[in-house]
Amino acid sequence: MDAASKTMKVLILEDDTFSRKYFQNIVERQGFICEAVENGRIGYDFYKQFDPDVIICDIQMPEMDGLQFLEKIRADNSDAIVIMATAFESEDYAIRALELGANNYLKKPVYPDNLLSLLNKYKAIIEQHTVFDNLIQTTEKLEFIKYFKSDMRSVPIIVDYLMQYIRESFEDSERIGIELGIAELVTNAVEHGNLNISYAEKSDALEEDRLPELVNERLSDPEIAQRTVKIDFKLNTEFCQWIITDQGNGFDWNKVQNPLLNDRAEKLHGRGIFISRFQFDEMEYLGIGNSVRILKKLK
Repeated sequence: MDAASKTMKVLILEDDTFSRKYFQNIVERQGFICEAVENGRIGYDFYKQFDPDVIICDIQMPEMDGLQFLEKIRADNSDAIVIMATAFESEDYAIRALELGANNYLKKPVYPDNLLSLLNKYKAIIEQHTVFDNLIQTTEKLEFIKYFKSDMRSVPIIVDYLMQYIRESFEDSERIGIELGIAELVTNAVEHGNLNISYAEKSDALEEDRLPELVNERLSDPEIAQRTVKIDFKLNTEFCQWIITDQGNGFDWNKVQNPLLNDRAEKLHGRGIFISRFQFDEMEYLGIGNSVRILKKLK
């Protein structure tokens, strides 16, 4: 990934001409640099030359399908963020894509707001990559505890700060999954944990385009405003571990469902916990559900 690039680069792989132009129009209207091709074989050649930050990839394509393309670029140690788009009804395709290293998925028909929401979220993370460069020395063992305020704007900064300590411990293709997984769980700790915003409340706020107002409304409560997210980090020669704890009321993690099996399949929020499970070797919620432990083994 070209972390120093001022404009995010997006590669689209889609065999349907109308869908390909539809995706490309959405991306280019946001000012991103974009290339669009019709199958995985051509896409693989473009990927090597273009060095995209984000790839939007259909699953069913001729010559080389989306899953074959994904497997090939991850074998190349690509750290591009991959969003899979599928019209298949079965959950198996999306799950297989996540197992192969996809970072998110969109169910067709893809709504412009959903695609733009993902692109802008990833743009914020990509732009943060160079801030702490060269500040962290390579180490074999490290432990620390950090506390962060419940500010959604600081999530990319928090995540990039944490990533600096493991940049030398994992390959590029692994790091991007870890980074996005941590971002999802920190976001969840702030929004649903400390700010006590329910799934239904967030759904309504997104539909009415007033999520920032809802966040500010919660932060106007002095008790909520002083809440922090605690991150307990451990690195040794065998694994990296993060324990992310918020000061909310927790939840029953046993009731978390696969979003592909219910009416949330087309919604972007409500899938963070599900997607994050594919990025780590171990993931478990602790206590009342306001603390999550994630672990990634070192090879």
